[in-house]
Amino acid sequence: MGINEWIVVWTTRHDRSPGRIKIARLGDDIYWSKEFSMVDGCCWVGWHHLKPVDKVARLLFTMMNCIADGVDVQDAHREFMRIKEYRNYHWRSRVMLTRDNAVNLDRPEEIVWPSL
Repeated sequence: MGINEWIVVWTTRHDRSPGRIKIARLGDDIYWSKEFSMVDGCCWVGWHHLKPVDKVARLLFTMMNCIADGVDVQDAHREFMRIKEYRNYHWRSRVMLTRDNAVNLDRPEEIVWPSL
């Protein structure tokens, strides 16, 4: 699924079933599910006003929020791999880190790293 089609729902460490996460398409019924206490993604009102590079940054920031709320890193990674731009970012960052620290990106000047 693409960068403008996803939502993520998850449970926090304070929920009855902590650490659950699911990526679904925008408009999926899971948005209304009472099984999950948190939701983010393209359902956020400001999403469609962001530049593409800022959408990737927001996607990564959202993943970090899920992990901070108690979702296992590998579970979050597995779910976010459903989003094409996350897979592309993940592959590119691995190339960037494994080739003698060489930056191998199409447009490195467009990368906006989310501040934590």
